[in-house]
Amino acid sequence: MIAVHLDSVLLYADGVQLAVFRDRVASPYLAVLAERTKDGDTYLCTRVSPGRLAGIRGGRLDLREAFESPELSEMYSATVVDAERNHLELAHLDAVPAKWLPDHGFRLDLSARAGAAGADVTLAAQDRNRAVVYLHLNPPEAFEEPKIDALRLSRALSAFQKLVDRAYRRVLSSEQRAQRRADLAVDESTLQVLSFAEGSFGVHLQAKAAAGLFGETPVSRALERVDSIVSEMADPDASVAIARANRGHFVSAYQELLKFVFEGETPLSYRWSAPISDSGQQYSILPSQARDVYAALVAREDLSRRTRVRRDVHQGGCGQRGLEASGSGRPGPQREHRGGQLSPSVAL
Repeated sequence: MIAVHLDSVLLYADGVQLAVFRDRVASPYLAVLAERTKDGDTYLCTRVSPGRLAGIRGGRLDLREAFESPELSEMYSATVVDAERNHLELAHLDAVPAKWLPDHGFRLDLSARAGAAGADVTLAAQDRNRAVVYLHLNPPEAFEEPKIDALRLSRALSAFQKLVDRAYRRVLSSEQRAQRRADLAVDESTLQVLSFAEGSFGVHLQAKAAAGLFGETPVSRALERVDSIVSEMADPDASVAIARANRGHFVSAYQELLKFVFEGETPLSYRWSAPISDSGQQYSILPSQARDVYAALVAREDLSRRTRVRRDVHQGGCGQRGLEASGSGRPGPQREHRGGQLSPSVAL
């Protein structure tokens, strides 16, 4: 048996007709509704390459051909008994019943729809003179119709907003203190909900602060910082390397978002654009990937804390009098050390 998790729904009509699932290493599987009985919905599944999947999405490949002439010989079936679940257990098929195959000549064309969706974010950012984010969630309860538990939606928005806020503070950490206070005072990292959208469950967000004279938006720098670590979702080691350069509350916030995704079995994707952008940026987080990256991050406890050295002028020279936790105002425990040694401290 192979466990796969819902990645995206390609065709929906009184239930999921065609969808993409992924296994623990993010390999894509194409699943088509083969049979509907009182015992549940049965899907015919085959593993596909990214190139073939792109051909199916763009309407360049007959859907029946994808199953009649699979790239790999293995074919699978899976029966969904509980529609609230968005993962499948694939069982090997020795032979595929002819009635399970899609009709001849059926082609899907999602390229125009995808282009329009990306353009919507870009045009909205230009029209509103703000960074605009489209957050897409695939919770278990949205398998049959676009819906989401109120608490799950609240957690998703809170976790995403917190990550953007911590990323923004990391961006500002290298700037002059006075400028940082001025920037933080105008809520540059705050996002506002604009509307809900079609799909498993989608939310449009916009930056609270408008762009500057030349279209620059400070929150864009925060979103770029988020992109830098989410783009390495398939590589836990690379994720740890990026986290090492951004240790502190940013990493803690990222861990919280990852935990939301894999504990709630809720794949998450987002795309965003700024007024000066010609196209939107898009990234996704799958539960299986989130679990692996989360485990790699929590194994390094030092990543969720930042370090700082307190130096004092002592007895006419430059020395180190003690190490302290940030914000405590009290010396830390005395210990033997060499100059420049770091101690755990609370991040921005």
